[in-house]
Amino acid sequence: MAAILTIGRFCEPSSELHIADTWYRRTALDDLLGVPVERVHTTRLYDGLDALLPHKEAIEKHLKQQLGDLFD
Repeated sequence: MAAILTIGRFCEPSSELHIADTWYRRTALDDLLGVPVERVHTTRLYDGLDALLPHKEAIEKHLKQQLGDLFD
């Protein structure tokens, strides 16, 4: 779910409802990630967000460091 949420934010920023009902179905991510369309629904997406939230600061710090390393 974290990968789907992240890719969705980069490719077509929208709500979790839009990701589940529309966006994911139009992508090839089910083949690439191995997550069938019927397994992507708002409950799982919201649970994914809840799981990521405690790690938000560490993720942001890591991404900032990576950006600095790449474009110093």
